[in-house]
Amino acid sequence: WLAWDMGLVEPYLRRRPPDLVVLAYGTNEANDPNLTPEKYAIKLRDVLTRLRVILPDAACVLVGPSDRGEKISKTTYGVWSATAWVAEVQRTIGPEYGCATWDWQVAMGGPGSMIRGYYGADPKLAAGDLIHLSAEGYKQLGSRFVAVLTGMGD
Repeated sequence: WLAWDMGLVEPYLRRRPPDLVVLAYGTNEANDPNLTPEKYAIKLRDVLTRLRVILPDAACVLVGPSDRGEKISKTTYGVWSATAWVAEVQRTIGPEYGCATWDWQVAMGGPGSMIRGYYGADPKLAAGDLIHLSAEGYKQLGSRFVAVLTGMGD
């Protein structure tokens, strides 16, 4: 949103305003070594301010980052720790702008779920890069997200 040409985006959104806006942020933000929670909070507020200027009445959901693993050695794996603070910033700021939040990492099963989804699941729920899900993983998480949106899930 911050890099978009709002002169193009704003007229389009005003002409066909959505009932629901889903903003998925976090994986790239959690990967940025120069981004702190404080800097991310400023950027997120800028995005949500733009959203509310253009679409003051649209329902809004902030989708946080998925779990992320990293291979440290042949037999050792780690969990990307920045995922947690990105989701926390979203949980804090989202309600200020009338946006619900959905913590993708928690929905996956918490820290380490990406590693378990690749090495311990059949079928595999994660891709080998330990960043992305497999097709089956996206299908399952998408179903959980829709269930929560429609009030049919927790």
